[in-house]
Amino acid sequence: MPPATPEKNKAETDKAARAREIDKAVEFNGKGIVPKNLDQLHRYAQWVLQSGLAPKGLNNPAAIVVAIEHGLEIGLMPMQAVQSIAVINGRPSIYGDALLALIRSHPQCDDVEEWLEGEGENMVAHCRMVRRGKSTPVERTFSVADARKAKLWSKPGPWQEYPKRMLQMRARAWAGRDCFPDALKGIQCAEEAMDMPPRTVESRVFDPAQAKGGRTEALVEDLQQPSPPAHEEAAEDPTDEPPFELGGENEQGRKPQGGQE
Repeated sequence: MPPATPEKNKAETDKAARAREIDKAVEFNGKGIVPKNLDQLHRYAQWVLQSGLAPKGLNNPAAIVVAIEHGLEIGLMPMQAVQSIAVINGRPSIYGDALLALIRSHPQCDDVEEWLEGEGENMVAHCRMVRRGKSTPVERTFSVADARKAKLWSKPGPWQEYPKRMLQMRARAWAGRDCFPDALKGIQCAEEAMDMPPRTVESRVFDPAQAKGGRTEALVEDLQQPSPPAHEEAAEDPTDEPPFELGGENEQGRKPQGGQE
């Protein structure tokens, strides 16, 4: 066997050191793997993608990293975040079951009650949440009338297949955001977000010809004026005082003020 070269020894040493760094970067806390740095988080995202377990919308490592980061900020473990965070219309949201789990695990959560009243067109979903130390619970409802007003009741998809569940999710999302905003931190319920139309940003090109009158037109005209050449000197102001010459008379034969005759 040929002797190992210094370059090969250095490469093996660097590889071993890198492996030790990766081991230190990963924490097994009894609930799952917790990456400790961005490099390990990116590697974790690649593993999820290669496993085929990445949900629709999380189709690249960057999207998975962002989903995990959102999950960590609200208290979800990395794999929980991957399965519970949905990207809808370019924004992360959380499925209703995970939303309820976050609220029930909140240290200030005293109770959560959900129920349905009525049948058919009179059906109403209720969600009541009680925060510890608060005497008044937060109760929100969502009815068939609300769904019709929002043009959801006749919408194809889950509203036709699971109408009771969709009413329940709406009431839950409203109560959760109002009673436990510190638990959800602004993240939206996925069942609610999927019913919202995608937001588009219209780009406009400014046309000076349309800026008639007012300050805008004056500003456009000023900007369109040609700038004077840099080599031109400013016109001499006849009212300006001629410069003094230290130690002697000025251009008009006068000595500087305070000087001796």
